[in-house]
Amino acid sequence: MLQQKFQNQVSDLQQSWDGDTLRFHFKTYGIPLAGGITVSDQDLKVDGDLPFSAMMFRGKIESSIREELERLVAA
Repeated sequence: MLQQKFQNQVSDLQQSWDGDTLRFHFKTYGIPLAGGITVSDQDLKVDGDLPFSAMMFRGKIESSIREELERLVAA
């Protein structure tokens, strides 16, 4: 679902489960991003590494992730 939506913006997507955490790594516009989404009964916690080259897009990245997760959880 998300892969199809962002297929023109995301490459080298890797993802695997480690207990309750979905670990991911991908490139967007040539910038590598990695992190995890930990699932609990009450919430989702997103952690990630944001390279310096992407810091100026931090707000946009955070809001996009939040919006997509809220949309997916509400479905």
